[in-house]
Order: sequence, then structure tokens, then C-alpha cells
Amino acid sequence: MFQPLLYKLSSLSPIKRRSLNALIDGLLLFLAVFFYFWLINGNQIFLGFRDYFWLFISTPFLGILIYFFSGLYKGITLHIGEKVILNLTIRNIALIIFLLIEGIIFKFKIPSINNLFLLLLLSTIFTGISRFVLRELLIQSRLISNEKHLKVAIYGAGMAGAQLARSLRVSQKYKIITFLDDNSELWGRFLNGISINSPSKLISRKIEVDQVLIAIPSIKSIRKKEIFELL
Repeated sequence: MFQPLLYKLSSLSPIKRRSLNALIDGLLLFLAVFFYFWLINGNQIFLGFRDYFWLFISTPFLGILIYFFSGLYKGITLHIGEKVILNLTIRNIALIIFLLIEGIIFKFKIPSINNLFLLLLLSTIFTGISRFVLRELLIQSRLISNEKHLKVAIYGAGMAGAQLARSLRVSQKYKIITFLDDNSELWGRFLNGISINSPSKLISRKIEVDQVLIAIPSIKSIRKKEIFELL
């Protein structure tokens, strides 16, 4: 059901993808304002709606302009990381400042500082989550469009292994089956949603892979040779 949609998403040109990002951001910023009113007013969500109607228009409009002119849409969606939350927070602070300026100039009713902070928080959460969701959709679309990919196991469930896994996930050539690690305390746990297993499972062929990638920077050549001999 979702396969045609994912395929179309992956085949979009950069301009169309940025336009889609802007459209989604505008919708999410509108929803952030709506959710903000729901949190502060509860069931009486439209209490004072007339006084704050300008926020429903200005927040998405100014938000998209700030995101666009600050270069947010120039980023590559497949390679976004945790830093995107910081970038969005800075831009959304700018958005709140512009809303304050607009409210003062046109003498609109302005929410309290605490409520503006809540709006900042909601805007960042909504727009931040959407980017990670879009990244996952693009990754899945690439996996679907390329059914012939190498099944790999990453030897080393540390920081280097996690970084390697992140890089491989956006590739069209590899599918990570498992992590392998000598530390028995890690067996049965998960790293980035991928199980960590004992190397013995690979040796006994309980896990089938095409390649094993070693992600232990400090590994000695003797140990590396031992691993290859075992596998």
C-alpha cells in the first residue's frame, strides 16, 4: 500500500522535496498553535480565539520564511542528525521574536512569556519529529527501490559501530542484519533498533550475511586476523 507512495517520495526532485518540506512545516506550525490553545484552554479551546487569530496566520507564514531564508531547506534530508533540533530551536526562537515584534507593531494581543515558551517548545517538537519521520521514509523508499542489497553484520556495537550503521542506512547497497560484539553484556540488546548478538551465532550460521564490517578503531591487527579466521 505504501510502496508506491515511498517510491514517488524518493523520486521527487530537490525543488519539489523542499516545497513539500515547506508545506509540511506550514501545516505543523499551524497545528502547533492549535495544540498550544488546546493545552492552555482545555475544552474551551476557542476561548479568546478572536484575539489570537493572528497567530494561526503569522506563525506558519513567518516560520516558512525564516526557515527558507536561513537555509534550513538546503540540508540533505537523508543525512540529518540530532543537530537539526538545535537548528530548529534557534530558528523558532527567531520566529517567536518576529511574532512579538509583529504583535507590538500592529497592537495585537500577545501571549505571556510562559505561553510563548510553550509555543516555541511545541513548534520545535512538531517540526523536529517530522524531519526524522521523513528521513526514515526516504531510507525505506531506497531499500524498496533496490531489492538487491548486501546483508551485512557490523562487528563492534560501540560508537564507531553506531556511526557506521547510520552511514550504511542511507546507502542503497547495504542492509544491516545485526551487530556482533565480544561483550556478553550487550547480547540480546539493541542499537538503533538492530539486535546485538554473539559472534558465535555467525560462526554457527544461525545468522546469514554477505559481509562483516569491523567497526572497532582500536582493534589490533592480531585480533582482526583472529576474527576473520573465525568467520
